[in-house]
Amino acid sequence: MEEFTEEYNKFLLAREWMAKVDGSTSTPYLLKYHFIPGDWICVIMVTDTKRVWAEVVSSKTMARRWRNFNPNAAEYSEVSIEENAWRKRVSELLSEAHTIGGIVDLDFEVVDSDYSDLSLRLEGETFKWKWETCFLGYQRSSEIISQHLIFPLISLTHLSFSSGKPFSELPDIELEKSIDRIGRTAKRAADTHVKNTIAKPVIATSIRRMSAIYHTASNLSSVSSIAEKPYLHIEEPRKAESSKKPAREKTPEPVEEPQPVRKYNLREDTTAPQPSPGPVIEAKSTAPEPPKGPTDGSETETDTDDDEPAPQAGTSKQPEPMQVDTPPARSPSHMVEKPANSDSEVSPVRPAKKKLRVSSDDDDSSGSESKGKRSGSGAPRGGGGGIKRGARQPIKRGGKRF
Repeated sequence: MEEFTEEYNKFLLAREWMAKVDGSTSTPYLLKYHFIPGDWICVIMVTDTKRVWAEVVSSKTMARRWRNFNPNAAEYSEVSIEENAWRKRVSELLSEAHTIGGIVDLDFEVVDSDYSDLSLRLEGETFKWKWETCFLGYQRSSEIISQHLIFPLISLTHLSFSSGKPFSELPDIELEKSIDRIGRTAKRAADTHVKNTIAKPVIATSIRRMSAIYHTASNLSSVSSIAEKPYLHIEEPRKAESSKKPAREKTPEPVEEPQPVRKYNLREDTTAPQPSPGPVIEAKSTAPEPPKGPTDGSETETDTDDDEPAPQAGTSKQPEPMQVDTPPARSPSHMVEKPANSDSEVSPVRPAKKKLRVSSDDDDSSGSESKGKRSGSGAPRGGGGGIKRGARQPIKRGGKRF
């Protein structure tokens, strides 16, 4: 058996469908037959609208099979001319039998076979014949059914519903012209043709009702030629405020912000930072007084000697503040207050330990000793060449003024 190629499939496109029913199973079969005269090849295609079977029979196979089923046939002739003439008469008989008018008078039966997938036996008054067809596969079957059956029926449906007269009342020539016109239109744009055909309400509803009746559906829809346009809009219900509670937002954890640090005006203030453990004492910009001798009773102490007692006896001793060298006075705009806890400041000078206060009886001796220590540690204050420690201001001590 030769292979059923696409070339043979195209030959069958120009052939008509023939219908036969298997009496044992009540299954309808559609058949297409074609004979190629130059190659002496017979082609048959059979379908039950679900699967497709086919067979390609050569000249030698046809002669051998005919002699097997028809014993009264002429024997094989060694003369090629006589043999070819006999084969030609057999092929013409098969071609006449496989027509719409000829197949009606033939008996059709599906029989079992060990050589094929589907075996068909045809029997007439004067001859017997058998086809041994093979299944082409489901994918190939769907393609062939679409080409040979579905698309032509869609076009004919469009023509039947668009024609003013039924097909039975149209002359054959006029019907051919209408079919040619619809076929050329469908060939140029098959997608548009199919869409326009099925989009007609009368065709779509007719096919729907026919399929429902064919498969015994319980509810049958009516045929309608008008398509109602629905209102394609969805009304969403209003969302209640209490239906969905907003998701609780996570409160951010408090972040400790660092305390602001005041910066120096580096462009204007180029002096070193002044360490001051206590409040800043503003120095009065007064002219320095001439130093006095150690015997002067109005002698004052420095601001930085907080831990030394007063030099005079018989008075309550208060710790004297340390003497700080004050920088030259600047305008208030240049003064910048620096916080004590800033990381950028220089650590303040550690104050000296305070001495224990002595009783009032020893005031005179302690005063003299402190004066002696001061005079011994440096040059006399009243003498020339002494260290000047800035302007001195009178300090109130225990109600007595010096």
